[in-house]
Amino acid sequence: VTLPDPTADENSVLGVLAIAGQLFRVSYTKLMLIRTIDPITLLTLYNGIMYLGHTIFPISVRNSAVAVAHLARRTSLHHLFVSQDAGMQRLAQEAKDILAKEDYVVDLVPLPSFGDLYNDSEEGLDIPMGSVKETQRCLILHSSGESSRSYVTG
Repeated sequence: VTLPDPTADENSVLGVLAIAGQLFRVSYTKLMLIRTIDPITLLTLYNGIMYLGHTIFPISVRNSAVAVAHLARRTSLHHLFVSQDAGMQRLAQEAKDILAKEDYVVDLVPLPSFGDLYNDSEEGLDIPMGSVKETQRCLILHSSGESSRSYVTG
């Protein structure tokens, strides 16, 4: 997967579809632990995306595939980081399939793990900062609740 060029004049929106932390769900007979991305890795990813001059769009995992596809289209999102758990993979693939019917391409990118980012390797330490304009969006926040509003922060 090729991510957008950080030296380009226009920034790209990069989506993230993941649950931070660990989610415990209690059912009638089971206690389920869903392992997800840890908060340090997620915040490092966010910082890296902003460092490269792109916009972060954390997409709520409560959205349906139709909603994820709609949000991707509305924000011109073409790269979606997705956690490795089966539920997020299925949701992302369904959204990608919906968009493909409209000839809209979204690349699904695996989320990095803590070990991918924090290790003894010096690979990637020389990547230059992307161009950032004072008026550029750095983060899009969207409520999955009833308000159906997007909030852009700068």
